[in-house]
Amino acid sequence: MRHLSRLNHPNIVKFLHHTQDAQSLYLVMEYCAGGSLDVHVHNEPIAYDKVFSWGYTLARALAARR
Repeated sequence: MRHLSRLNHPNIVKFLHHTQDAQSLYLVMEYCAGGSLDVHVHNEPIAYDKVFSWGYTLARALAARR
């Protein structure tokens, strides 16, 4: 949780809080109005330029430092 809470990048959803019960751990994350990637990839074919844009954004997020 400490590592996740330290991430601060515009392309990474912010971790806000966590809680747990006897069987599960729950993460409270920042709300993203655009929806999940899963929604976008299942609705219609995706243009190549959009795929490359998402790939670039993902690469920048993966390279993020604390």
